[in-house]
This record gives sequence, structure tokens and C-alpha cells, in this order.
Amino acid sequence: ASSSSSKRPNRVNLLCTASPQQPKVASKIAAAEFSTLVLVQPTTSTPVSSVYGWGHGNSVPTKVHFPSSSSEAKPSSSLNNPADIANIIDIDCAKYHNAAVMSTGEVYT
Repeated sequence: ASSSSSKRPNRVNLLCTASPQQPKVASKIAAAEFSTLVLVQPTTSTPVSSVYGWGHGNSVPTKVHFPSSSSEAKPSSSLNNPADIANIIDIDCAKYHNAAVMSTGEVYT
């Protein structure tokens, strides 16, 4: 292929950290026509997996926030406790929606 037709990949800087002690490690990438999701492994400061997404006109990755599996029964202040938040175990993308599967078996779109 000629150099004029090749594209150079871009690093997703938001998913890179300045601290080698707390690196963000991607464990899965899901992409579709209009969106991308990245599943990031837990760290010592974030004891559950995280999901970052971008697309549909937004080129900056944004952290996706998931409610606790029992958020209706708990005060909102308890959602800051990692023990109350289900871990994300899988992600996928489609043309018009994305989905995440939690460790509890719940599915979010």
C-alpha cells in the first residue's frame, strides 16, 4: 500500500495515565459503525471495572457510570461504596446501541 493511503493509529490519551503505579489496562474493545467502548480492568484505586465510550459525534472518551444493582433501595451516598457497585464483565457495540453485562447478570444498554 502506498504511504498516502495508509493511516497512522492514534493513542487514546485519556485511557493512558501519567502514573505507572496506576495504569489503566484495557481488557476489551468493542466497536461498531458509530461508537466504541473500552472495558478497563480494576485497579487498586478503582476496585471494579470501568467502561469508557465515544462515538456518535463525540471523539473524546467518557466514563460510563452504572448504577448499583440495588440503587433504588439505597441512598445515593452509598453508591460511592465500591462494594455496592456491580462489576462490568462484558461489553458490546451495535450500530444504534451499546450493551454491558454486569457480574450480577444484569444487562445495561
